[in-house]
Amino acid sequence: MKSGWTALIQRGKTGKGAYLDIAIADVVLSLMTTHVAVESGSGEQHGLAKLSRGYVCYGIYRTQDNRYVALGALESWDNFCLAVERKQWLSARMSLQREDNPIFQE
Repeated sequence: MKSGWTALIQRGKTGKGAYLDIAIADVVLSLMTTHVAVESGSGEQHGLAKLSRGYVCYGIYRTQDNRYVALGALESWDNFCLAVERKQWLSARMSLQREDNPIFQE
């Protein structure tokens, strides 16, 4: 059985795809350790409340053409800000998604 990375490398070199048999239950089970750690450390029983439309770096936003984009840039916030040419947003990663937040005033 190939891993996802091996399959991507193979496709890049040969142009041929691969069949990947991945059990989603195994993946979800591995994520439970994070959930248990969050609950133990914060008392939050259903994940971090701030990641549910709390912080600007993690949310769903309406675009100028009235479509939507999901942003999950916890670790990659700096790269995101530089890619969209908004260096002034760098310090706002963990600020709250509120209308009075300066990041939404531009």
